[in-house]
Amino acid sequence: MISALDSDVFFHKADFRGEFFDLQVGDKVVFELLNDTISGKRAQNVRVAPKPAPRAAKPAPKASKNTAAKPAAKKAAARPAAPKGR
Repeated sequence: MISALDSDVFFHKADFRGEFFDLQVGDKVVFELLNDTISGKRAQNVRVAPKPAPRAAKPAPKASKNTAAKPAAKKAAARPAAPKGR
């Protein structure tokens, strides 16, 4: 049975396109709906729905020259003054 928008729909394993025994409860499927005058609604050409493409990760924003961290400037070491006359 397939749960459709308004009711459940029967399908026979012969109408499944793929390996029937690989189908799991809860798998999403696509199908053609046939309104049979004898048996009522049933699905034909049942197949596993294609999986959506994975979303691409957003690239990290590039740092501009104005916002990039700059290394601290080195300060010159203070030297003691040399004594005069020596």
